[in-house]
Amino acid sequence: KCDWSSDVCSSDLPLITSRYVEATGRAGVVAISGTLLLRASIFGPLDPVAAAACAGGLAAILVVSSRVASQLAGGTGE
Repeated sequence: KCDWSSDVCSSDLPLITSRYVEATGRAGVVAISGTLLLRASIFGPLDPVAAAACAGGLAAILVVSSRVASQLAGGTGE
């Protein structure tokens, strides 16, 4: 249903919200990656276990934000 006095139709809100969630997840990954690069430039690289943990955490952020965005857009998220 559209309210033509507005720029956005209520039927578009799930899609707009899902794109926001996905973009926010990606922005979070970029911010964390930048922080890790700065940390590495000051203190040196992470040990392999910490690096693997960080990589897993970044991947989890992307997977979760993608699934939430898909569910908000009306998909199954799988």
